[in-house]
Amino acid sequence: MRILSILALLTAVLFAESIVMKSGESRIYEASGNVTSVSASNSKVLNYAIISNNKVMIYAKEPGFGDVEIFGNGGRMLQTYSVTVDSQKAQTKELEALIQSKIEGSNIKLEKMAIPGKEGYIISGSVPDEGSRDLAFNMAAVGLGLTKRIEPVRRQTGDATSTQGAGGGGAAAGAGGVINLDFLARLKVDDLVDRLIIPPSRQVNIKVIVADVEKIIADRLGVDINGGQLTIPILGQQQGQINIQAVVDMLKDEQIARILARPNLSVISGESANFQVTSQFTPITNTVTVTGQPVASPGTPVDYGVSLTIQPKVYSKDRIVVSIAQEVSNIQSLVEKNGASAANIKKRKAQSVIELHDGASFILGGLLDERDVENVKSVPFLGDIPVLGSIFRKPNLQRTKNELIIIVTVSLVNPITDDYIYIPQAAVRGLGSSFLNIPDYNEGSLARKDIDAFVSNVGFIK
Repeated sequence: MRILSILALLTAVLFAESIVMKSGESRIYEASGNVTSVSASNSKVLNYAIISNNKVMIYAKEPGFGDVEIFGNGGRMLQTYSVTVDSQKAQTKELEALIQSKIEGSNIKLEKMAIPGKEGYIISGSVPDEGSRDLAFNMAAVGLGLTKRIEPVRRQTGDATSTQGAGGGGAAAGAGGVINLDFLARLKVDDLVDRLIIPPSRQVNIKVIVADVEKIIADRLGVDINGGQLTIPILGQQQGQINIQAVVDMLKDEQIARILARPNLSVISGESANFQVTSQFTPITNTVTVTGQPVASPGTPVDYGVSLTIQPKVYSKDRIVVSIAQEVSNIQSLVEKNGASAANIKKRKAQSVIELHDGASFILGGLLDERDVENVKSVPFLGDIPVLGSIFRKPNLQRTKNELIIIVTVSLVNPITDDYIYIPQAAVRGLGSSFLNIPDYNEGSLARKDIDAFVSNVGFIK
């Protein structure tokens, strides 16, 4: 019997109801049985009165914390209340209404923590997107007079000498090859617990094209964007929205652009996605042993190729902030001597933070690569004669300029359902159809429409 009483007491304490009252407020609570006695842990904060066989009135006197325990016949605990007396309860209600009026579609609730010895608040409810969540959290912290701090999000640039490329603001360069991504920074308030509910995180599909274009062609394309317009003199038009994909395909078909990478990445808002197509060069160094024998040993491998890091954050459908860091590197020259080898690796980097809407595209340019190539044509034998040979030689100096262009298209997407999943089946052509070049119309042959249906629905849908 004693054990059962102890278990009942522990159960009542664990499942105590938390309530928040303002100074001078009184409430009446109904117990589950006949009330024989009541106990209050802090008489300065709380008072009580038994007003009937099963009803108790709790009265809040001054700000603070306290517990009210209600007992029944035989000392059985009927109910426990953990009470917080908040002198600012009326102000928090006004703050709730203010936040909800500024954020359409939100449902905000602010309450003081009903925990003895803990000074703080809980913000709960629902908001439509991440931008609304940041605004609600910030307004609550300011309205309650709480101290705020910013928790930065940093990204390593790879070396201490890296600088930001062309683009919008939102990233501050730091020491030691580190930049701060301000738009991804998190607001922290020690005395405010965030319990806001946001709809499932939006997923962002990012299509990137990294192209190496002749500088003269890049100038004619009008990569420098003025007033939101992208000039395409080659096509004889200037407009805000063009089919960038068609322009890139045209450049590739005319062999005036080289597509270095074409990744298609999907990432949750606030997270990062990485794409790398790289090779490794391992330098060889020579050392001499104690006996004087040369020994070749490999050095630290060095990566080169194309790498891309993208971090988007969706504030709303019309406001998506994207941080993009891109690097293209290649071996410019190779030195080999006495079994040792070293490479001169040339790198082109760009880092930018931009803001755009769902389905929009942007172009980054300005990463130039200039080379001088000298060709000499001469008459055999006669061109090799000292002094007089210059008459029979024709030098030709050709200077080439290439510009690295990055084209990015951002779209909000959702995971596809089973209804959209379709994998076309390809049938092996028969010997007769291959020899006579006759199309095979077997039922399992790969139709063009099957390919289009498969490619258009890979991974995500809008």
